[in-house]
Amino acid sequence: MRTSRLFLNCLLSVLICLLFAFVTYAQDLDETYEWDNGVEINYPDDWEAYEDDNALVHFTDDELDMFIFFEDYDADDDLEDYIEDAFEIYRFDSSARFDDDDVIEGEYGDIDLAAVYFYEEDLDGDEFERGIIAIPLSDELIAIAIVVPLIEDELDDIDIIIDMLGTLSLEGDGGSSSSGDTFEFDNGTQIELFDEWEADDDIISNDLIEIEFLFFDVDDERTDTRAARLRETYADLAESDDDYDEALLQFLTLDVDDEALQYIYDETDDGDTYSAILIALSIDNDTVIVAVVRPSDTDEGSIVVDDIGDVWALLDTLDD
Repeated sequence: MRTSRLFLNCLLSVLICLLFAFVTYAQDLDETYEWDNGVEINYPDDWEAYEDDNALVHFTDDELDMFIFFEDYDADDDLEDYIEDAFEIYRFDSSARFDDDDVIEGEYGDIDLAAVYFYEEDLDGDEFERGIIAIPLSDELIAIAIVVPLIEDELDDIDIIIDMLGTLSLEGDGGSSSSGDTFEFDNGTQIELFDEWEADDDIISNDLIEIEFLFFDVDDERTDTRAARLRETYADLAESDDDYDEALLQFLTLDVDDEALQYIYDETDDGDTYSAILIALSIDNDTVIVAVVRPSDTDEGSIVVDDIGDVWALLDTLDD
């Protein structure tokens, strides 16, 4: 029975991925809705967007109703936890039970990562399908969408929902996307300064973190070239008494470089011990960039590790 259940779950995962990968028709998403937190979504012009009495924003047509809300997000949490919380809060049927085996995570359409959960509810004797979709928008914010059919008892046109959710972005006025000023380094490399990031020569900083950018000319873009430049930087700049330990080297996937490397180590300054990070990446075939990440105040200790997501977001705006 356990083997059979595992097979069915795997089959369900494949079918859902295929469902979202092949859109049966194209529909223009000409309208845009923006929340106060800066999140935007595009939707068809024959759909209606409205806010209900509970401040939930709905998107509806004749067949489907979807409402979206936002929660604080921690990348260390399982996405199914957010699905389960939404299930417990918004289910109609008190007898319905959450089954985490039916939560499937993956890439759907233009959504890099989402968790989806479909289940059946009973309302006044009528059974109908319901869907919950959780989509991380940043290291601190997650969108939760709940979808119900209005006429049929099944969610037949879920592809348009995925198309709409694929346009969710933090590019509005209140977002933390790359909508700030552009800073250009001496070698022509550019970076977007959003939120509180500021530039002073080759050092980018906010109130908590400062990042020194070092540029190395290379003749290829191999991963071991990144590692060599990172190791050299540690030898030149690190004030730690510890020798470089290759076992601490981590692979890092960024939007601008899916073969980046990261090295976290401890420094000591005037009796204060704090974490520092070296990140080596390449955005073209000719240059390796090493970002030296330190706290602006050494009293902050582990702040660069706690807020490393902000650093990654900044690095992802690098452009040659």
